[in-house]
Amino acid sequence: MAKNNSKRREAIAYHEAGHAVMSIVVRQAFRYVTIVSSEDSLGHVQHTDWGENFQPDIEMNSRIQRQIENSVLTLLAGRVAEKRLTGRWNHVGASYDLHQAVKLAGYVWGDDTVLPSYMSFMHARAQSLVANERNWVAIQAVATALLVQPKIGSRKVRRIVAGARQQLWEASMKEMDGDRLPQLLADATVQRSAGGIANSGGQLAEGP
Repeated sequence: MAKNNSKRREAIAYHEAGHAVMSIVVRQAFRYVTIVSSEDSLGHVQHTDWGENFQPDIEMNSRIQRQIENSVLTLLAGRVAEKRLTGRWNHVGASYDLHQAVKLAGYVWGDDTVLPSYMSFMHARAQSLVANERNWVAIQAVATALLVQPKIGSRKVRRIVAGARQQLWEASMKEMDGDRLPQLLADATVQRSAGGIANSGGQLAEGP
Protein backbone atom coordinates (compact mmCIF):
# COMPACT_ATOMS: atom_id res chain seq x y z
CA MET A 1 0.00 0.00 0.00
CA ALA A 2 2.78 2.40 0.95
CA LYS A 3 4.61 1.55 -2.28
CA ASN A 4 1.50 2.31 -4.35
CA ASN A 5 1.04 5.63 -2.57
CA SER A 6 4.67 6.50 -3.25
CA LYS A 7 4.28 5.73 -6.95
CA ARG A 8 1.06 7.72 -7.15
CA ARG A 9 2.71 10.70 -5.46
CA GLU A 10 5.61 10.50 -7.90
CA ALA A 11 3.18 10.42 -10.83
CA ILE A 12 1.43 13.53 -9.49
CA ALA A 13 4.80 15.26 -9.10
CA TYR A 14 5.69 14.53 -12.72
CA HIS A 15 2.24 15.65 -13.85
CA GLU A 16 2.55 19.02 -12.13
CA ALA A 17 6.21 19.38 -13.12
CA GLY A 18 5.10 18.90 -16.73
CA HIS A 19 2.69 21.82 -16.38
CA ALA A 20 5.30 24.00 -14.70
CA VAL A 21 8.15 23.36 -17.13
CA MET A 22 5.89 23.82 -20.16
CA SER A 23 4.79 27.14 -18.64
CA ILE A 24 8.43 28.18 -18.68
CA VAL A 25 8.93 26.90 -22.22
CA VAL A 26 5.98 28.90 -23.61
CA ARG A 27 6.65 31.84 -21.24
CA GLN A 28 3.38 31.60 -19.37
CA ALA A 29 3.68 33.29 -15.98
CA PHE A 30 2.81 31.33 -12.85
CA ARG A 31 3.13 31.84 -9.09
CA TYR A 32 3.87 28.35 -7.82
CA VAL A 33 3.49 24.62 -8.39
CA THR A 34 2.27 22.23 -5.72
CA ILE A 35 1.41 18.58 -5.18
CA VAL A 36 -0.56 19.38 -2.03
CA SER A 37 -4.08 18.07 -2.62
CA SER A 38 -7.19 20.20 -2.28
CA GLU A 39 -10.91 19.56 -2.60
CA ASP A 40 -10.85 19.60 -6.39
CA SER A 41 -7.29 18.55 -7.32
CA LEU A 42 -4.30 16.44 -6.30
CA GLY A 43 -1.97 19.31 -7.21
CA HIS A 44 -1.86 22.32 -9.49
CA VAL A 45 0.14 25.16 -11.00
CA GLN A 46 -1.17 28.58 -10.02
CA HIS A 47 -0.95 30.80 -13.09
CA THR A 48 -1.35 34.56 -13.06
CA ASP A 49 -4.61 36.09 -14.24
CA TRP A 50 -5.26 36.47 -17.94
CA GLY A 51 -6.12 40.15 -17.63
CA GLU A 52 -9.11 42.18 -18.66
CA ASN A 53 -8.16 42.13 -22.34
CA PHE A 54 -8.52 38.34 -22.56
CA GLN A 55 -12.05 38.00 -23.92
CA PRO A 56 -11.89 35.32 -26.62
CA ASP A 57 -15.67 35.01 -26.76
CA ILE A 58 -15.87 38.69 -27.78
CA GLU A 59 -12.62 39.35 -29.65
CA MET A 60 -10.04 37.09 -31.26
CA ASN A 61 -6.65 38.34 -32.42
CA SER A 62 -3.15 36.91 -32.85
CA ARG A 63 -2.12 37.72 -29.27
CA ILE A 64 -5.14 36.01 -27.74
CA GLN A 65 -4.74 33.06 -30.08
CA ARG A 66 -1.10 32.69 -29.00
CA GLN A 67 -2.14 32.84 -25.34
CA ILE A 68 -4.69 30.10 -25.93
CA GLU A 69 -2.26 27.86 -27.78
CA ASN A 70 0.34 28.26 -25.03
CA SER A 71 -2.26 27.41 -22.40
CA VAL A 72 -3.39 24.34 -24.34
CA LEU A 73 0.21 23.12 -24.50
CA THR A 74 0.62 23.72 -20.76
CA LEU A 75 -2.60 21.88 -19.95
CA LEU A 76 -1.63 18.88 -22.10
CA ALA A 77 1.95 18.69 -20.82
CA GLY A 78 0.91 17.36 -17.42
CA ARG A 79 -0.66 14.14 -18.67
CA VAL A 80 2.10 13.71 -21.26
CA ALA A 81 4.82 13.95 -18.61
CA GLU A 82 2.95 11.57 -16.32
CA LYS A 83 2.51 9.05 -19.12
CA ARG A 84 6.21 9.27 -19.98
CA LEU A 85 6.94 8.23 -16.39
CA THR A 86 4.30 5.55 -15.87
CA GLY A 87 3.88 4.25 -19.42
CA ARG A 88 0.09 4.69 -19.40
CA TRP A 89 -2.43 7.50 -19.79
CA ASN A 90 -4.23 8.77 -16.70
CA HIS A 91 -7.57 9.59 -18.32
CA VAL A 92 -9.39 10.18 -15.04
CA GLY A 93 -6.79 12.39 -13.36
CA ALA A 94 -6.27 14.50 -16.47
CA SER A 95 -9.94 14.87 -17.39
CA TYR A 96 -10.13 18.47 -16.11
CA ASP A 97 -6.99 19.44 -18.05
CA LEU A 98 -8.41 17.95 -21.24
CA HIS A 99 -11.77 19.63 -20.73
CA GLN A 100 -10.12 23.03 -20.26
CA ALA A 101 -7.80 22.51 -23.24
CA VAL A 102 -10.71 21.64 -25.54
CA LYS A 103 -12.75 24.57 -24.20
CA LEU A 104 -9.93 27.03 -24.89
CA ALA A 105 -9.15 25.55 -28.31
CA GLY A 106 -12.82 25.88 -29.19
CA TYR A 107 -12.48 29.67 -29.13
CA VAL A 108 -9.95 29.44 -31.95
CA TRP A 109 -11.26 26.41 -33.83
CA GLY A 110 -14.94 26.13 -32.92
CA ASP A 111 -15.80 24.07 -35.97
CA ASP A 112 -16.40 20.48 -34.83
CA THR A 113 -14.78 19.17 -38.00
CA VAL A 114 -11.55 21.07 -37.32
CA LEU A 115 -11.26 20.97 -33.52
CA PRO A 116 -10.38 17.24 -33.18
CA SER A 117 -7.57 17.59 -35.73
CA TYR A 118 -6.31 20.72 -34.01
CA MET A 119 -6.27 18.98 -30.62
CA SER A 120 -4.39 16.02 -32.10
CA PHE A 121 -1.83 18.43 -33.52
CA MET A 122 -1.44 20.25 -30.19
CA HIS A 123 -1.13 16.96 -28.35
CA ALA A 124 1.65 15.90 -30.73
CA ARG A 125 3.40 19.22 -30.09
CA ALA A 126 3.12 18.73 -26.34
CA GLN A 127 4.58 15.23 -26.63
CA SER A 128 7.47 16.51 -28.73
CA LEU A 129 8.26 19.34 -26.32
CA VAL A 130 8.09 17.11 -23.23
CA ALA A 131 10.32 14.51 -24.90
CA ASN A 132 12.91 17.17 -25.74
CA GLU A 133 15.94 16.29 -23.62
CA ARG A 134 16.37 19.78 -22.18
CA ASN A 135 12.73 19.86 -21.10
CA TRP A 136 12.60 16.29 -19.83
CA VAL A 137 15.60 16.68 -17.50
CA ALA A 138 13.97 19.87 -16.23
CA ILE A 139 10.69 18.01 -15.56
CA GLN A 140 12.59 15.26 -13.74
CA ALA A 141 14.39 17.82 -11.59
CA VAL A 142 11.24 19.75 -10.68
CA ALA A 143 9.34 16.54 -9.90
CA THR A 144 12.16 15.34 -7.66
CA ALA A 145 12.16 18.68 -5.85
CA LEU A 146 8.38 18.55 -5.37
CA LEU A 147 8.67 15.19 -3.64
CA VAL A 148 10.88 16.93 -1.06
CA GLN A 149 9.18 20.33 -1.00
CA PRO A 150 5.51 19.91 -2.05
CA LYS A 151 5.02 23.59 -2.93
CA ILE A 152 7.62 25.57 -4.86
CA GLY A 153 7.50 29.19 -6.02
CA SER A 154 8.08 30.08 -9.66
CA ARG A 155 11.50 31.65 -9.05
CA LYS A 156 12.86 28.51 -7.45
CA VAL A 157 11.31 26.38 -10.20
CA ARG A 158 13.18 28.45 -12.77
CA ARG A 159 16.43 27.98 -10.86
CA ILE A 160 15.85 24.23 -10.73
CA VAL A 161 15.16 24.15 -14.47
CA ALA A 162 18.24 26.23 -15.25
CA GLY A 163 20.40 24.00 -13.05
CA ALA A 164 19.14 20.79 -14.66
CA ARG A 165 19.79 22.14 -18.14
CA GLN A 166 23.26 23.32 -17.14
CA GLN A 167 24.12 19.85 -15.84
CA LEU A 168 22.86 18.33 -19.09
CA TRP A 169 25.01 20.73 -21.12
CA GLU A 170 28.11 20.00 -19.04
CA ALA A 171 27.54 16.25 -19.35
CA SER A 172 27.12 16.52 -23.11
CA MET A 173 30.35 18.53 -23.37
CA LYS A 174 32.25 15.90 -21.39
CA GLU A 175 30.80 13.14 -23.52
CA MET A 176 31.67 14.97 -26.72
CA ASP A 177 35.21 15.60 -25.51
CA GLY A 178 35.54 11.94 -24.56
CA ASP A 179 34.41 10.82 -27.99
CA ARG A 180 36.74 13.25 -29.74
CA LEU A 181 39.77 12.76 -27.50
CA PRO A 182 41.39 9.91 -29.51
CA GLN A 183 41.04 11.90 -32.72
CA LEU A 184 42.37 15.07 -31.08
CA LEU A 185 45.41 13.16 -29.79
CA ALA A 186 45.99 11.64 -33.21
CA ASP A 187 45.76 15.06 -34.86
CA ALA A 188 48.20 16.50 -32.33
CA THR A 189 50.66 13.67 -33.00
CA VAL A 190 50.49 14.28 -36.74
CA GLN A 191 51.01 18.01 -36.23
CA ARG A 192 54.04 17.43 -33.99
CA SER A 193 55.53 15.02 -36.53
CA ALA A 194 54.95 17.47 -39.33
CA GLY A 195 56.52 20.23 -37.27
CA GLY A 196 59.56 18.07 -36.54
CA ILE A 197 60.07 17.30 -40.19
CA ALA A 198 59.79 20.97 -41.10
CA ASN A 199 62.27 21.96 -38.41
CA SER A 200 64.71 19.28 -39.53
CA GLY A 201 64.47 20.52 -43.09
CA GLY A 202 65.11 24.05 -41.93
CA GLN A 203 68.17 23.06 -39.97
CA LEU A 204 69.63 21.20 -42.96
CA ALA A 205 69.09 24.22 -45.15
CA GLU A 206 71.00 26.41 -42.70
CA GLY A 207 73.96 24.02 -42.34
CA PRO A 208 77.32 24.33 -44.10
